[in-house]
This record gives sequence, C-alpha cells and structure tokens, in this order.
Amino acid sequence: VLSNIGFIHAAIGNHALAVEHYQESLRIKRNAVNPEPRAIAITESNLASAYFDFGDFSRALAHAQSSEELWREISGGDHPELAKVLSLKGKAHGGLGQFEKAFESSDEAIRIGRNVFEKSHPDLAQVLADRASILSMAGETGPALTNHQEAIAVIEKGESEYYPQKAKYLEAMGDIY
Repeated sequence: VLSNIGFIHAAIGNHALAVEHYQESLRIKRNAVNPEPRAIAITESNLASAYFDFGDFSRALAHAQSSEELWREISGGDHPELAKVLSLKGKAHGGLGQFEKAFESSDEAIRIGRNVFEKSHPDLAQVLADRASILSMAGETGPALTNHQEAIAVIEKGESEYYPQKAKYLEAMGDIY
C-alpha cells in the first residue's frame, strides 16, 4: 500500500512524499520475516525514479544499482525490469555528468530491451527515449533527436498516434530544438 501511495505522489509531482512512502515501504519489505526480492527490487527502482525526478542523481543511482543487483540475481539474465532499471541507472549517471557510464548502462538497457520487449512495446520506446535524454544531457542533439524519433516509431507500431507517450517524446524533441 505504501508503494502505491508513493506512486500516486510521484505521478502528481510530489516527489518528496513519494520518496518518503517508498522508503517506508522498502524498510518494511527488507525487515519482513520472508523478504521478497522482487518486491524489494521494484521498490528500489521506484525510489531511484523518484530521486531522479527530485534531481538527486546520486541517490537515484544508488537505488538503481541496488535494484539492478537484485534483478540480475532474480532473473539470471535478460529481464524486462532489468532493462528498465539499467535505463534509469544510465539517466542517473547522465545527471551526474558521468556520460561514459551512462552510455554503458543505456547500451545494455537497449540490448536487453530489444531482446525482451515486442518491437511495438512502450517500455522499449521508453528505453530509447531515456537514451535520447542522456544524449541531450551530453550535448549530442542530433543523435538525441534520432533516438526520440526511434522511440516514436516504436510507439506508432503498436498504438494510436494519440498515445500520450508519443506526445511526451515530441515535447522532448521540441526542447532539444
């Protein structure tokens, strides 16, 4: 329940309250009699995302790395959640100006994403859009635009042209221009 409340706060932009609820949820999950690694990994990822949105890239990175370790242990290989958390880890590295590490995480996220998601899956589009964000942070506007266009093409394969994610990517492209 606490994670759900955190999710709602994150969705409406109350990042501080989202972090607070995710932290309490994580504390409870870690101290449970039989801790569930998947639940902990998801909450770690949620915390990473909330900290990223809050602009605290160091904490975002720490929680993304914790989630990554758990997903690697749980899945033993390529997994959709691993692709998503690697993408988030890349953005956190990018926020810290660590572009080489950002691109390494992003490359792996895209490789996994292409293996585990359908060619029209919104999560594949998100991994590509995250790569575009990193490229934009690094000042590489041409490749950033190309990645956003690829993310839009993925969305258009599977959804209507009015899909909200498409609008978000078009806005991001406008910000680059």
